[in-house]
Amino acid sequence: MEYEIKLKTGFYETANYYLSPTREGIKLLPIGDVTRGPIVATGNELISITLTQEKKSNITIMTRSQILTGDFQEKLDLKEVYEELKKHINAKIVYEEFQES
Repeated sequence: MEYEIKLKTGFYETANYYLSPTREGIKLLPIGDVTRGPIVATGNELISITLTQEKKSNITIMTRSQILTGDFQEKLDLKEVYEELKKHINAKIVYEEFQES
């Protein structure tokens, strides 16, 4: 399964990536930008993934060397994404949902 996300890559800077769960962890492949390389977080490198449902569907990926944050670009059910990630990844995965008041 692949998910399109807009990853924060700097202050006021973003880039589009495909996120794919793998047996080893996760892989982020840049979309349409040959200057960016893939980002891979595997095994002991991957600490946690947090999926947050607010106005937008957000993801935070914490590794031993960095914290990656981004927004899913398509409307989807984050509970299904959570279940899909749990099937493939042996790391802490959290799903949070916030209701608008």
